[in-house]
Amino acid sequence: MMPIRFYKNYNILLAALLIAAIISTSLTTLIFCTGGFLIYYLIKIFKEKFIVFSLICGYILLTSDINEQVRNIYNVGGIVIFLFLFLKYFGFQLKDYPRLPKKINILILIISISLGISTIFSVDISLSLFRISKQLIFFLLCYFIYALNIKLNLNSSLLTAIVFSAVILALSVIIEFATSNSASSFTGGTEFITRYSGFYENPNAVGLFFATAIPVSIYFLYLNKNNDVFKYLWVLIIGVLVFSLLLGNSRSSLAAVVFSVAYLTYKLKPKAFKYLFIAGISTIIILISFETTREFILLYIRFERIIETTRNYYWEIAFSIFFEHPFVGSGPGTFDLFIYKFMPVQLGGFTEAQLWLAKSGTAHNFYLFRLAELGLMGFITALYFVYVIFHISNHLFSKITSNKEYYLLIIYKGIAIGLFVRSFIETTGFLTHGWITRDLPFWIILIVILSKFNKQLFQKSNYTLHQKFK
Repeated sequence: MMPIRFYKNYNILLAALLIAAIISTSLTTLIFCTGGFLIYYLIKIFKEKFIVFSLICGYILLTSDINEQVRNIYNVGGIVIFLFLFLKYFGFQLKDYPRLPKKINILILIISISLGISTIFSVDISLSLFRISKQLIFFLLCYFIYALNIKLNLNSSLLTAIVFSAVILALSVIIEFATSNSASSFTGGTEFITRYSGFYENPNAVGLFFATAIPVSIYFLYLNKNNDVFKYLWVLIIGVLVFSLLLGNSRSSLAAVVFSVAYLTYKLKPKAFKYLFIAGISTIIILISFETTREFILLYIRFERIIETTRNYYWEIAFSIFFEHPFVGSGPGTFDLFIYKFMPVQLGGFTEAQLWLAKSGTAHNFYLFRLAELGLMGFITALYFVYVIFHISNHLFSKITSNKEYYLLIIYKGIAIGLFVRSFIETTGFLTHGWITRDLPFWIILIVILSKFNKQLFQKSNYTLHQKFK
């Protein structure tokens, strides 16, 4: 009789490790062994789909503000794993690599050229080289995801990763709120609203992510509208995300979600949109008619800071940089260097401190940010970027063949509209020199569209109306 080779039977080995962990007295050992056991079987069952799902979740959650060392290690490790998967399926044969649509190729080319030229004339070449390298690595990461999606059909994994990460982040926001002084902490007395961001440091970053995740959740809701269990599950998820968004009190992201959802409602439920619009306006009028609710609303939206806001000063600084470096800008990543050079307020005051604390290296306006750091070239690439992302949806509306495709395109365009509105008061979300946590969610949606409609994007559009899918 042949002896059983336990060292080759991984299932028995893993089961033995789990049993050992269970009977051990160490809770940490039990957690790690159970987690490792679960991850092993998820990878075994779902293979690359689970690996990609996990990597995307990690990029969104672990490369945030938790720990700089963890972020750096994960950024390098993640791209290496994606490279390994890419080479596994495509090798070194360039002819086998999936093509990108012409407009996407042109977009990436002119962005790279504008970054390169601006870097040559940068006021800090080493800093600009670092930022351009991050952007190019970001593009490479996106291409790996795109190619693997073409090969393995990872659309569900990618979209689910966005929602799953959003739920984890939302729960961290709710836990932070619940463990604080609850309502009194939220209202902050009568002078300010406490903003919650979970394990992110910046509430605006949390809101940006929810501005993508909420429309994606609506997409899943529509796919499961005939299944009562999953339908109510997605309603619950959307409710959790919206509640967390409100706790974060990011006005720019709230505006993005309002415009996104308004567009989705208009396209998916045009009759309901009219009633909801009237109901919404009526509700606002009623609420502001009462002094208590009016004061809370004005406090929540920080009304006194809408006209007099630090963003105005950032925009002044951005124009000052542009006038000094009009054609090629000051160089990628150099906006910070000019804050005190063109400081529009008195030094030593509260506003100066706010400007420095809220700087984030950007102009709080996508177009002014590109204009300041990359000059006219950057501004043109920003406009071309917006043109391309909307052209893609308009081109594809004539080529859809099912309700599922229609829902996906509507969601994509809704997200694009919301982030477009947001881009006038925030920089991040589209192109921020390879800032993965901020930019990757939208690019994942774009990758899903480019992969799902890969063949159609290489065809000419006849712009046939899609009434039958409404």
